[in-house]
Formats: sequence, C-alpha cells, structure tokens
Amino acid sequence: QGGCMFSNNHWGEWNGSQLQPTIQKLMKGYNRYLRPNFNEGPVEIGMSLDIASIDAISEINMDYTATIFLRQRWRDSRLVFPGNESVSVDGRLVSLLWIPDTFIPDSKRSFLHDVTVENRLIRIFSNGTVLYA
Repeated sequence: QGGCMFSNNHWGEWNGSQLQPTIQKLMKGYNRYLRPNFNEGPVEIGMSLDIASIDAISEINMDYTATIFLRQRWRDSRLVFPGNESVSVDGRLVSLLWIPDTFIPDSKRSFLHDVTVENRLIRIFSNGTVLYA
C-alpha cells in the first residue's frame, strides 16, 4: 500500500511498498544527531523564503504576522542511492533525518502550519541532495 512515499519519475510504476526497502537502507546506521560530513567543513545550505501574505500589522506592539514559505536544500552523502530519481518522503518522517536548526532572528513567535499534519515536504534526490520545505 502506497501513500507515505513515491518516486517522482515513476509515479505509475512505484508504490510505497517498493520504496520501503530503499528508505530502510538509507536509514540503516543513519544518525540524525550528526550533521552531514561532520568530520569536514560546514554544511552549505541553500535557502529561499517567499512571503505569501502579511496578515496583521500592529503599530502599538510593533510587530506583524506573516505567512511564509521556507525551502532549504543541502547535500547529505549518507542518503545517496542508485539511480537518477528522487523520493518524496512524508513529512511525518522528518524526525528521522538531520535538519538544519533554522531560526528567524528577533522573531516573537514562529510555528509550522498544521491542519491534519505538519505542513512539511522532504524530497531526497539520488545524489544525496535533500529538499526540505
């Protein structure tokens, strides 16, 4: 039964049960508490931030409320797998991966939108690149 993950290049041919072994192999021995290439230089993280809306401005409190879309991309050599595909992973599995500790300076409050589940996307490319949005 699919639903948790799928391959972008083979939507019609792949399902979650076929990708499960790939995810299990990637996660075997993976330590989310260690950053990628922890014995080498810093992890380079590409980032984009789009402002979807500015919802409220308070001159009295000197603050505002905004809805933003934040995307981050980095390479984790521990997640390299054969082929030329990408795997989208359910956002609930984010707790299994190393994720940058991103923060917004001087933010009074930040949170993830969560209607039924947290609004997250993780896509892992075969070269180990991780897209986190």
